[in-house]
Amino acid sequence: MLELVLTYMPQGCADRAGIAVARTEDPALIRAVAERVVRESEAEAAMWQRIDPNLARLRRADVDRLRAIVGEPIWQGSKG
Repeated sequence: MLELVLTYMPQGCADRAGIAVARTEDPALIRAVAERVVRESEAEAAMWQRIDPNLARLRRADVDRLRAIVGEPIWQGSKG
């Protein structure tokens, strides 16, 4: 099960735990957010490829892990 949580992180928060202000298990909303996060993660990995290929490999592994967590069917046709 996946749950999407919107967390407020107040400045100066010593424990950095944050405050959950909203939660949802709506698959359509989770899919939309997950797709955007993956696109941003892919762009970051591509940016690092030009600067530091080793760090780019780590970022690419993060993308792969994210895809595995949210479910591969979401990503059919968008790998690259």
